[in-house]
Amino acid sequence: MYGYNFGTISEGNDACLALLAGNRDEAVIKVPAGEPPSDATAWSISYTWASGGIISTLHDLHIWAKALATGQLLSPAMHEAQITWTQYAHYGLGITESIHTMLGHSGAIPGIRAWSVMTLARDRALWCS
Repeated sequence: MYGYNFGTISEGNDACLALLAGNRDEAVIKVPAGEPPSDATAWSISYTWASGGIISTLHDLHIWAKALATGQLLSPAMHEAQITWTQYAHYGLGITESIHTMLGHSGAIPGIRAWSVMTLARDRALWCS
């Protein structure tokens, strides 16, 4: 697997959040014309802990997003704890409420980032990478 960065990881995350919010004009990373991406393939990801620790297919991610958002893998009490947000952010036990309209989680390492989320109505899933 190869990973390439245009701009910074923060700019990439901002672009993904803009896409999730439906703001296509802001869902870009602006770089000067002709500037090549940085090859991040050999960068150390030791600082990212578990981020980037999954390789999957879209089919499996669809199953995972639904199971994560609906609590299918947990008891009702544990799922309720999972979606009880901290006082500082919309983040629970391994799940986040992205832009207040979707449940899921993101992962990012240099050159590779992804979001796997499901709508709060739990009727649609979206992946952004």
